This record gives sequence, structure tokens and C-alpha cells, in this order.
Amino acid sequence: MYNLTELFVYKFVFIAELLVAMHLYFFRRKKRSLYPLRIAIGAVICLGLGGAYPIASYSAWYSSVMFFVLFTLCALSFAFIYDANAKQIFFLSVAAYTTQHFAHELYALLANAFKLVTSSTMGMYGDAPISVALDNSAAWVNILVYVEIYFACYWLLYKLFGKKVNKEEMQIKNFHVVVIAALILVVDIILNAVSVYVPEGYSSEYTYLTSVYNLICCSLILYIQVSLCVEQDLRKELETVSVLFHESEKRFKQSEENVNLLNLKCHDLKHQIREYADKISIEKEYVKDLVDIVDIYDSSVKTGNAALDLILTEKSLFCHRNKIILTCLADCSRLKFISDADLYSLFGNIVDNATEAVMKIADEGKRSINVIVRNVDAFVSIEVDNYFSGELIFGLDGLPKTDKLEEGYHGFGLKSIKMITEKYGGDLNISANDNIFSLSILFPLSNLA
Repeated sequence: MYNLTELFVYKFVFIAELLVAMHLYFFRRKKRSLYPLRIAIGAVICLGLGGAYPIASYSAWYSSVMFFVLFTLCALSFAFIYDANAKQIFFLSVAAYTTQHFAHELYALLANAFKLVTSSTMGMYGDAPISVALDNSAAWVNILVYVEIYFACYWLLYKLFGKKVNKEEMQIKNFHVVVIAALILVVDIILNAVSVYVPEGYSSEYTYLTSVYNLICCSLILYIQVSLCVEQDLRKELETVSVLFHESEKRFKQSEENVNLLNLKCHDLKHQIREYADKISIEKEYVKDLVDIVDIYDSSVKTGNAALDLILTEKSLFCHRNKIILTCLADCSRLKFISDADLYSLFGNIVDNATEAVMKIADEGKRSINVIVRNVDAFVSIEVDNYFSGELIFGLDGLPKTDKLEEGYHGFGLKSIKMITEKYGGDLNISANDNIFSLSILFPLSNLA
């Protein structure tokens, strides 16, 4: 049997709890060389310095300062283990400490409710000696409950919050919000320490109320941090889509010049072919074949909208080269409320998405794309369908998830389509049945008057 004080032993328990939570939040970060060795060295240093930290007083303020010092030691050790900047280390460390504190408060709440411990300081913060006895069944029950609660909390909080903040590309923009969240955690921890060291005779309801309050604070802190990460993702998506829009505008202007020049040259070339054929008496069938070849590169798509004629002409040439049948039945006379650049981007992304899908199909009979634009009462309807191979998985935003693994702008074509549709008050619907991908957009003309 070996006697130690509650707080002295809990220093090591706290460090172990915190290190586990921190690795849970850090493991996707870039790891430094000799990673396993660094983990071991970091843990030994944290436990060693934590054990050497003197316990000069058993009070709320002293124990709070001690826990903050131990937290700082653990955070610094992770700068030695992971390749992350100071802001990232602080952000993830706060999330880890919040997770640890949430588990601690839930355990304290249940331990009080079911009388798992009798010490006024929850068997963690006091100066009472701890007796380590292997035959103490109550102690083993307490340990089992403790392990289960911590495991459940760490797993659940990581599922709900950790996956969203544990990202390799994470960059913290609004760092002042992180500091505010950290201050909430500081106040919460101090309040918890004060409640622990309240003299005997206080109401048990006070303990329950404090634990519930602490749990709410921890949840709020994690929610703030997740919101920052979601905001970062949305900002990156907006920046990417904005870049794509600008690139689309440039391509639109360049394509307009190229197609106009091509049409002019094709028109002149057909006249020259006929003129030379008359002079040197070339067979009419041969002349017809030559003219047909030139016609392939001449603009033959007429929809009633110049921008749409341009993009469909451009895409039809691509489809012809890749043995894809592009069928277009379009009356676009009522699409003038959409700017030329947006219309070019909208249909460009729609057709690009379809061509990428059909090019993966070996059966040339299914390498077809159908585009229908029509007026339906006070609406303009756009319907596109094509075959695809494999399976599509839809995200929460209703868009299919990209199956491309390369870096770049993959997955943003449909997001761009959605943004343009919503910009003009339309509704986008996407479905996939029997290996047929269907995209439909409905623009209400009444909202655009």
C-alpha cells in the first residue's frame, strides 16, 4: 500500500488525458522526423516537469494556475512533435483542453449523482492521501466508469467537432475569436476549481448546476472553433469560385474572338473550294465532302442567344473530336436576363461535367449528351442528361461528390452552376438513376422583371 495526495496523483492523470486529446486533434498535421521517438520524449518531459511542479497550496487559484502551466507544457511539446505554427498549435490545443474538460465535467456530474466518490474534492484536487489497493472493488468500478466516460466523450466530440477542425490545410483568420474562446475556457476552469474547493455543507444542487454550466461552456467553445473552420472552408470555396468566374470571363472573350475568326475563315474557305472546283472541274461528290469537313468547324448552333451559340459551338467541336454526340434543342430567346459571361460559365460547366462523365464510358452508343432549353409558361427550363459509369455519392448540399484525387479546382463546376442558378433566382435539381445523370434548372421570369 502506497499513500499519495489526490492532487499530486491527478497531475499525472491530467497530463495523460490532455496528451491523448491533443494527439486526437493533431494527428493530421504534418509530423516531424522521428515522430514516434518525439512522442515518447514529449510525454516523458511533460510527465517529468509536471511531477516536479510543487504543490504549495490546495486552493482554487493555485490549482488553476498549475493546470494552465501543465497545459502550456503539453502545448509546447507538440511544437516539438508536429510541424505547425503557433496559431495552429494554440487553436488545436484549446480544442483538446476543452474536450478533456468536457469529459472531466461529465465524469464529475455522474460521480456525484451516483456517489462514486465521497471526497469533497471529487478525489482529484484535495490533500487527502490516496490508498492504492488492488482488492478495492469500489475503486475498480470508479476507474471503469472513468475510462468509459472519457473514451465516449473523446470519440463523440471528435466525431462532432474534431473532424472539422483537424485539417492539414487549416489556417486561422479570425484569431481574436480563438482567443475569446480560450478566455471562456479559462473562466470555466477557474469556476470549476472554485466550486471544487467550496467548504463542506454546500448544496449538492450547486455541484450539479456548476457541472452542467461547464458542459455548456465547453460545447460553446467547440462550436465557436468549428464555426471558424466552416467559415474558412466557405471563404476558400468563394475565392476559388471567384477565380473560376474570372477565368471563365477571359475564356468567353477569347473564345468569342476565336470562333468569329474561325467562322469567317470557314466561310471564305468554302467559297474558295467551290471556286477552284469550278476552274479545275473537280467531282461534285469530292467537293461536297470537302465542304462538309469545313462545315464541322463552322458555327451551326443557333439558339437565339449569342453567348450560348458560342459555348455550344465550342463544345460541339470538342464532342466531335471525342466521338460524343451532343444534341441541343434550345430556345434561349428568354435567357437574356443572364449576363453573357454567366451564361457562358453556366453552360460551359454543365457540358464539361457531362463530357467528363461520358468519356469514361466504353460503349460509344451511350456517349451522348442531350441539352434542352425551353419556355414553360413564366419559366425557362434547362434540362441536361447523359450516361455515366460507376456510382455517385451526394453530399449534404445536394451535389455529387467529386471522385477526383488531384489538386486543383475539381468539384467546383457544379458549385459554380449552383451559384449562378441561385444568383438569378433559379432552382437546381440533380438526380442519378439507372446510370443516367439528370440536371434541371428552372428560372422564374416573374422574379426578374
